[in-house]
Amino acid sequence: MFLNSRDFKKIIKFSPLVGIDLFVFSKNKKYILLEKRINKPAKNYFFNFGGRLQKNEKIKMAIKRISKREIDKSFLLKKIKFIDYNEHFYKNSFFGKSINTHYVVLIFFLNINYNALKKYENKLLSILEVSKAKTNLKVHKYVREVLIKNIKN
Repeated sequence: MFLNSRDFKKIIKFSPLVGIDLFVFSKNKKYILLEKRINKPAKNYFFNFGGRLQKNEKIKMAIKRISKREIDKSFLLKKIKFIDYNEHFYKNSFFGKSINTHYVVLIFFLNINYNALKKYENKLLSILEVSKAKTNLKVHKYVREVLIKNIKN
């Protein structure tokens, strides 16, 4: 269920949101596909793919919806692995600085062939070496934290 702007604003103000974070890697986890965010929060940072879990939506269906929307492809769910959870706190929200945002995020990893990864690269999607993304300040700190914690290279 998608909410109208007024109801969504109330939820952001009074409750945490449940997010799905999808990290898309090359099979050897040497490269990661990231998008440059154009909306608040995290605007202008490179970030993994993701979105909110909708009311009455199963997590598996949210992953399919998010992967279809973000990179125009639904992946086989058996290829997507649950890794961890995290919390994101932002001083602003989609609605501006007057309301902060709190996400409880479920983190999933997907490994795909490097050539498949390359076909998604464009003006807003970039392939970065994971080892460099861990220290790149243009990559959002929440992404860097997940990479440092979960990818040893």
